Amino acid sequence: MNVGVELNKIWNEMRVYWFELVFGNANTLIAFAGIYFAFQVETKGVSAQVLFFFGVMFWYFGVHATDLVALVMQEELEEGTLEQVLTSRSGIFSVMLGRVLAQLVVDACKALPIFGLLFALTGLGRSLRDVSLLVLILGLFGLSFLAMVGVGATIAGVALVKKRVSSVGFATTNFILYLSGLTIPLDQLPGWVTVLARAFPMSWAGDVLTAHLANDRRAMALASLGLLMCSLLWVAVGGRVFAWGRTTALVRGTTAQY
Repeated sequence: MNVGVELNKIWNEMRVYWFELVFGNANTLIAFAGIYFAFQVETKGVSAQVLFFFGVMFWYFGVHATDLVALVMQEELEEGTLEQVLTSRSGIFSVMLGRVLAQLVVDACKALPIFGLLFALTGLGRSLRDVSLLVLILGLFGLSFLAMVGVGATIAGVALVKKRVSSVGFATTNFILYLSGLTIPLDQLPGWVTVLARAFPMSWAGDVLTAHLANDRRAMALASLGLLMCSLLWVAVGGRVFAWGRTTALVRGTTAQY
């Protein structure tokens, strides 16, 4: 894993394609502000505003833990270097982790102007003045992100066998948007949707935040346990599926096929 090399590569691409970067970030800002005003988050109280902030932050960073690994698989397959990476000392997992961490650092830098302008447009910062709340949000983000890395490893394992699965990675955008309670409260959705949402970390994290704001320690502890179990489960599933995909691809000799 060489995060420095990946960072240098990303920065060089950003310097060359700065025009697309500027308008891409503007599009993200417009999307976030549009969701905020379209769903009238400002009229639903502090709890809704805090959940909105966590949701868009997790969406902004979390999708790279899933769709990026699918793109890494496809790039290695396209270049015909996948077998070399799979059998190298560092391994494909190290390559993926390096790229995800590098992208996370770059996204953090790009997020500063996006969220700064979002706070200016919406006044969202007034609901996030509590330092302990911000610390809690960062902790929940870390656990939730860990789960999405597990989801990404699962997609990567499938990609080793099925080759093109980037659409599965992109689908996580919809999962985060609609199954986190960010746009529509989960209790207003059909029961089977709520059950499906519990398979992903966003809903558990939202419950922790809601319980914290309501000072309900019991509900907060139960939701925290659910989030921890969900994250560990996805890490375990991701590791097993990735190992299966790697073994299957090597046995079939399809690592050079795309």
